[in-house]
Amino acid sequence: MRVLLVTNDWPPDVGGIQTYLTGLVARTSHDVRVLAPRHPDAEPSSDEVRRTGFMWPTRRIAERIEAEASDFGADVVWFGAPTPPALLGPRLDLPYVVLCHGAEVSTAAAIPLVRGRLRRSLAGAGEVLAVSEHTAGLVARFSGRVVHRLGVGVTLSGAPVPSERPPGMTVVSVGRLVRRKGLDRLIDALARVPGWHGRLVLVGDGPDRDRLGRRANRRGVALEVRTGLDDAAVRSALREGDVFAQPCRTRLGGLDWEGLGIVFLEAAAEGLPVIAGRSGGAPETIKPGVTGFLAGSRREVIAAIEALGDSDRATAMGGAGREMVEAEWGWEAVIERFDAAIDRAAQA
Repeated sequence: MRVLLVTNDWPPDVGGIQTYLTGLVARTSHDVRVLAPRHPDAEPSSDEVRRTGFMWPTRRIAERIEAEASDFGADVVWFGAPTPPALLGPRLDLPYVVLCHGAEVSTAAAIPLVRGRLRRSLAGAGEVLAVSEHTAGLVARFSGRVVHRLGVGVTLSGAPVPSERPPGMTVVSVGRLVRRKGLDRLIDALARVPGWHGRLVLVGDGPDRDRLGRRANRRGVALEVRTGLDDAAVRSALREGDVFAQPCRTRLGGLDWEGLGIVFLEAAAEGLPVIAGRSGGAPETIKPGVTGFLAGSRREVIAAIEALGDSDRATAMGGAGREMVEAEWGWEAVIERFDAAIDRAAQA
């Protein structure tokens, strides 16, 4: 089966959606070509087409999708997110599949001029997939159709090797530096943990970088921000940590929330106990009290950090998290569901 993936989220841009899509493309049994925006740092690839800028749902982009699908001989068009280009789905002559992640659905649904187009796009899709149970439920309620949870896959590397660490606890967080991640709450909590001495390592970049730096300085929290890291360097940073923490939160009256949080699973795969927020699908990545803690308030973050100050307990939770990822979050089942969805869409 030949599949044309249409996405604005593709490397060398970095993010959870990019990581997820590249994992699916690398493992599916189907033949995939990617239509993505031009990027100055993109390496030439016979499997990628970059003839447009950011793809909005315009007639010109619809014509481009149809031309690339025809040139490739695509059987199915796969939209990597429900907006913006997926809104063109009903105009295509080919069956299409839509993959939903998180807040992009509720945000688009709140815009009157977009709401109807999004509902029609989802209704007309051969298959609608979601990364988490939470996202699947929200999209099903909005669209009135069946939405299948696809889930995510995480690859386990070799057994984590302890790295040299400075004295005190090292707390690591990976992701975009935006308010939804709850990193201001994390900084405030660390400043209030009795007797806490350590450092906070943030891996990523974003509009909150300077604000978080000033906040940490005022609170007396040792902060290190690392940007531009490749996958190997991110894994290395995780292995420096004693704890992974990202108390993500839902914002803007429920419009901005966490679809799942692959990074929680990636941290668990490296043997770290995880502190996650209660936003969206994030709780699906944690077994509270076994692999880590859910923390929806500063007080809960403080309690979790205090509990993980017991190194034996932290080590046990980290080991349990790695076992959970291996048993429940492997790629094999995800790809089986994905390939079956593509087959169903093509045959409908």
